[in-house]
Amino acid sequence: MESQQHKEVCILVIICGKKILLESIQHKHGYEILSVPGAPKDAISQRITGILGKEYVGAEKPFGSFTDLIIKPDGDVELVGNVFRIEMREGSEITIPKVFGWYTKEEIEADPRCRRDRRFYLRLLESKPLSLKYSEDQLGEWIDAKILSWDES
Repeated sequence: MESQQHKEVCILVIICGKKILLESIQHKHGYEILSVPGAPKDAISQRITGILGKEYVGAEKPFGSFTDLIIKPDGDVELVGNVFRIEMREGSEITIPKVFGWYTKEEIEADPRCRRDRRFYLRLLESKPLSLKYSEDQLGEWIDAKILSWDES
């Protein structure tokens, strides 16, 4: 019997010039992926501190939201996310953890570690706040999910 789960997340979009900060993660299914940092809503300040340092807490601005309906063999998942954005000045001198790196549009388009979420990351590089609903078919391998619909209002 199929069921639908509901999950809520917050993501942190950190931009410097024309680059976005992405984290290299070994996904539980054995894939290395690049990901925007996420956190529960009540832990976003701790996440910022861990990546950029305490001086950036409070620099995050609401950047919209998204709803992702993920269709899986064992039931659908509705993932709802609030997006926060930090825009850093170019030339900012910070030390980021080794698992993070700065990526341009061209690097995201070419990097196979972005293949699952490429369209989403490219959209996050834009300066227009997010109001997005999309769905994806995840009936095969997780990394090969296919976007079925994409609706920005």
